[in-house]
Amino acid sequence: MLFQHPKIKKIWTSLVLVSFLLTLHPSYAFRSRFIVPFNELEDALLNNFDSLSITEAALVASGIDADLYQTYSAEINRWENDIRSRLLPGASEYKIAETILAYLHDHVFKRYRLSSTTLQEVFESGEFNCLSATILTGILLQHFGIETKGIVLPTHVYIFAVLDGKNTEIESTIKQGLLIAQDKKLQDQFNGLTGFSYENNKRKIVISWSETTGLLYSNRSYFDAQKSRFKQAFQNMMKAQVLLASAPSEESNLTAGYLNYSYYVFKQEDRPLQDYLYALEVLEEGISRYPRYNVLKGNYFQGANLVLQRMIMNNLTPDQIDIFMARSQQHLSAKDFEKFNYNRYLREVLYYLRTKKDLTNAQKALLNMWQQNPDATDVKSLIQEFSYTLVQADLKKNQSGRIDSAVLSALAPFPAKLTQEYLSGYYSEVARKLFSRQNFTEAVATMEQGHNQLGAHKLIIENGFFYAVNAAQHFLDREVYEEALKFYQKATYFKNNPQVSGNIAILYEKLALNALENNNKKSAKKWLDEGLKFSPNNRRLIIIAEKM
Repeated sequence: MLFQHPKIKKIWTSLVLVSFLLTLHPSYAFRSRFIVPFNELEDALLNNFDSLSITEAALVASGIDADLYQTYSAEINRWENDIRSRLLPGASEYKIAETILAYLHDHVFKRYRLSSTTLQEVFESGEFNCLSATILTGILLQHFGIETKGIVLPTHVYIFAVLDGKNTEIESTIKQGLLIAQDKKLQDQFNGLTGFSYENNKRKIVISWSETTGLLYSNRSYFDAQKSRFKQAFQNMMKAQVLLASAPSEESNLTAGYLNYSYYVFKQEDRPLQDYLYALEVLEEGISRYPRYNVLKGNYFQGANLVLQRMIMNNLTPDQIDIFMARSQQHLSAKDFEKFNYNRYLREVLYYLRTKKDLTNAQKALLNMWQQNPDATDVKSLIQEFSYTLVQADLKKNQSGRIDSAVLSALAPFPAKLTQEYLSGYYSEVARKLFSRQNFTEAVATMEQGHNQLGAHKLIIENGFFYAVNAAQHFLDREVYEEALKFYQKATYFKNNPQVSGNIAILYEKLALNALENNNKKSAKKWLDEGLKFSPNNRRLIIIAEKM
């Protein structure tokens, strides 16, 4: 199959022979602004078909290099002279046509080949198909003064001419093509040669010779596309449309020209940004010409997203992206543009998160996404990823051993339930670093700050309690009882624990006894009062107090 895009299969009909053309006035012809004539003669052909001879027109439409025009024109003239030498004076037009066919099949045409659609293949190898045979036969007929037109079927083209005052159809792919309509054997010969089934009087349409010549561009477009030369295919399809009738039946082929070229570009992710922008411009022209073909808008949506992604990767400014968004809005439905706008923020967030290049812009883009659709699962996931990325980025560079207020500010606008897991990890990791440097006071204070902001989050509770208890144990082992007491008291800020409460009471007792040993009754009383306030029914503290 010619195309991979699933919708193209329904749109691009076989262009080996473009089907169902309607002859309209040439003033209806549309010339795409993307057409680039390869020389002055082609420019003349596309502007005014009659400004060139029929031979020149066929050579140009075949894509033959200009330096070969004279050679090939001379060759056609030589064939004409050879044919004249075989005709008796006053030969009928029928006899002339018969002689032309015989001469071409005896001396020029060597082998039928479906893809040999231009005159170049005929000149170089003698290979031909129905179109190239029709064009050469028609040129020679017109050299003999016989006016010719084309007849198109869904899969075939041949010649219409008036011979000796009689309407005649000429099948140029076989030597006895004048007789095929009435001869079953010749029809079978045609079927075997071309692989097509001969069709007589079925859906045939007579077209002008300029349109017949235009089919050369159509067929070139088809075979270019088969070889993945989609830019050339698009060019040739647009050139064909200048010469072919601008008929509704041709819309599907032309739509496919716009669609296929852009699809081919968009599926290659390593092309320069300018290539994608050019393909979008191509689609914009297609959409403006054929607005009812939603598949064009669908492909535009795909391409615009690709361009948007590349713009973000290339660090274009928000203003530049805004200009592109405004341009795209003109060619997208309101629903698609809403998705596109959402995708803009999504791609920005993902890019900034993956590259860690600009977390400030990531936060702005994420806020826009969240405001548009606060309940979307992907938004919630991105908020969590942003929280994690922001926290990790700060932890990596954090030398101060303190929580960065900028991190807290960046996450503050988002729902706490989406950010608190990562913030609690942030507080815990900063506290761990502080604790490892034996900065116990700052470590526990960090966990207290986390508790104040996040409340009773499990990680804050567990780690705050852990660091406080271990700090207390550190001082207890060194008999620095007052410091140990301070950290045990901080542990109770995170959670109540019977063992910690017991240790606090014991420490009050030790501190009071130490004070008494040093004859410092005032200090002893202070510790006993605080101890009994903490644990009013503690018998050991009560007994010591009574003895004083």
